[in-house]
Amino acid sequence: MERPLRAPCIEQNPAPAPSSAQLDRARAECNADGGVDCDAPGIIGSDAALCIARTAGLPAGLYPAETGLVYNYGTKRIHWGASVTLVDDGSQGASGSSVSIEASTGIVIERLGWSATP
Repeated sequence: MERPLRAPCIEQNPAPAPSSAQLDRARAECNADGGVDCDAPGIIGSDAALCIARTAGLPAGLYPAETGLVYNYGTKRIHWGASVTLVDDGSQGASGSSVSIEASTGIVIERLGWSATP
């Protein structure tokens, strides 16, 4: 069921390679931890990841969405994270929403909310 949702995002947003520093760090952590598909070719780009996150329900935020490529120790895979700030109360804190996406397949792993206080 996920494939129809992510296919257009991947096709319409060809992957410019993630920064070599981000990808190298994620792959090194993945390999050191015995992760899965650490050196898989075809890591999707941040634009495709953000498109998938939006399709999966990531709302528009107060500021532009942020994406980052990281190794997830729980799933033992490299993920894209896409995150938005929904509430920013300055010195009182902020909260938002994020989506985690498996970086070689584009499968949505989880959706969650977040909050931060100073």
